[in-house]
Amino acid sequence: SARAELSRPRRTGGIEVQQVAQYDGAALTGQRFLIRKLGKEPLALGEERDAPAGALAFAYGRETLPPGEATSAFLVFGKGGLE
Repeated sequence: SARAELSRPRRTGGIEVQQVAQYDGAALTGQRFLIRKLGKEPLALGEERDAPAGALAFAYGRETLPPGEATSAFLVFGKGGLE
């Protein structure tokens, strides 16, 4: 099943992150986040190779995020997410 999980945007380290959707399957949970670059320098997302804590997989919609632009990040967890 899929549902919108529109959380409030959170700012950290020159970016703004907002969860925009969650997809629940029998064994996996997928989460989609919107990431917006707030600072003046581009952010090299492709250099990040370590998955966030508890994630089985992750991907970014773009390799580099220019200032003022946004992209998606996708995370996959075992059933239950980070809980």
